[in-house]
Amino acid sequence: MEAFMPGITENVGYDVPLSARFKNIGAPRFIFNKENAKVKFSMEVEVWDKDYQELYLTIRYRDLILDFDMWLEHPDGQNEI
Repeated sequence: MEAFMPGITENVGYDVPLSARFKNIGAPRFIFNKENAKVKFSMEVEVWDKDYQELYLTIRYRDLILDFDMWLEHPDGQNEI
């Protein structure tokens, strides 16, 4: 985590157990076409001490995209797009 956020270990310490809470920001958007599906969403990650007593930082990720390839399969195992 130190490489991602310099100075965090000075404030939190080394080898300290942490907890995280993941939250969705807004509603996800689903994009479908014949060959793939995409989910576009934003999320927030809160980094806490082990017992969720002290919040150390909040990271917000905006407009993440998960991209899935899709195809239909015949029962005999042949792929059809």
